[in-house]
Amino acid sequence: MNKKLSQKDLLGKVEKNIKKNGLIKPKDVVIVAVSGGVDSVCLLDILDKLSKKLHFDLSVCHYNHKLRGIESDKDELFVSKLARERGRDFEVARRKREPCNSEDEARELRYKFFKKILESSRGAKIAIAHNSSDLTETLLQRVVRGTGIRGLKSIPFQRKNFIRPLLPHTRSEILEYLNKEKIKFRIDKSNFDPSFLRNYLRKYIVPKLIRKNPKFEEGVYALSKSMERDYQFIENETKKVFEKVATITYKKVTISKDDFSKLHSSIKFHLLLMVLEELGVKKDVTSKHLEDVISMISKNVGNKSLPLPHSLRVKLFGGKIIITRG
Repeated sequence: MNKKLSQKDLLGKVEKNIKKNGLIKPKDVVIVAVSGGVDSVCLLDILDKLSKKLHFDLSVCHYNHKLRGIESDKDELFVSKLARERGRDFEVARRKREPCNSEDEARELRYKFFKKILESSRGAKIAIAHNSSDLTETLLQRVVRGTGIRGLKSIPFQRKNFIRPLLPHTRSEILEYLNKEKIKFRIDKSNFDPSFLRNYLRKYIVPKLIRKNPKFEEGVYALSKSMERDYQFIENETKKVFEKVATITYKKVTISKDDFSKLHSSIKFHLLLMVLEELGVKKDVTSKHLEDVISMISKNVGNKSLPLPHSLRVKLFGGKIIITRG
């Protein structure tokens, strides 16, 4: 590709994203995760076109989770053909037993596959096709179910060895690119089932909001980046406090009740979240749970105990907050 890319087209914009955020450097080994759907096929085509210009090695991987039976096998064959047509190495893994029970299980197995690839290809990067429309749907899901600032923050362009070159771009931009380039992709019909919240939002809610404001997705993306900056500041401040006031032993974190009571309410909340993560709990503990813990501590009357999900327990004893698991 010798011609200078226009920054107005998606190919040029993605090249700019890559350079600006240092996602791919010369001689990098990049493995693009391709499901066969619209987003990942677009990402494969763009990286394939940029690989020579930006001097990186590109290959393709695919995980067949058997979630859609024969359609999943057709996805695998489709991606295999795409890789072969572009002369790219292709690595695949398949669910050996019964199909995955859910999208969450499929995602977990897919990322295990990715991590296995990274272990065998030290220094490699896996390119994921997350985009602005994905982010919009995820944030709206969290709003519907209840969330705070952490749930509204964006995902980063890069986290460890995972990169997301399409992150700022909408699915409409991606579809426009594929139509213009006459590139085929697979359609997952389960994405049209409105009984799933994400699909309902995608089919009914987001289009209405875009009709009200054509730049709605851009606005959500900007909000998520703002929340990411603010959360990063809060997290850094919370880490400083954690190091000062928390004592960690096996399956137990102890904090002085007096030290905790002096903290800003926001730091109290995020400190508890950090404690839970230290104990290996990253989900199922809600804002209401944490508010109950803070309320119990603030009342400061005698010895108390409060059970939480995942066998967690918060105790007040001898002027100490003791949080244990199991």
